[in-house]
Amino acid sequence: MEQTNQNQQAHQQPPQFVCTGDCKKCRSMQQWSYCASIHAYSNMKVLDRVMETLVGMQAAIQAMQGAIQELSAKIDAIQNSEAAVFDPNGESELFPKEFAKAAGDE
Repeated sequence: MEQTNQNQQAHQQPPQFVCTGDCKKCRSMQQWSYCASIHAYSNMKVLDRVMETLVGMQAAIQAMQGAIQELSAKIDAIQNSEAAVFDPNGESELFPKEFAKAAGDE
């Protein structure tokens, strides 16, 4: 009988620690150290992902800025060509003076 009790005690494992998430209830200094290191490690992983996202966003912003510059150059070229079509003599008036006077007479 005595041997069976010893065998049962040998096979029983100590109760496994279950974290409740409330560090104030934990009384073990070793557990505090372990939890602090786990939290620091998980924070480092999060920061790594944030940095990857930030680098990706910076690359996307630079690509968009390049595209914006190309588009603005194209728009300037189009506007200059339209100005040449509508004002081939370089006059600042939109209508010739004869048309402006005729429109004003009405």
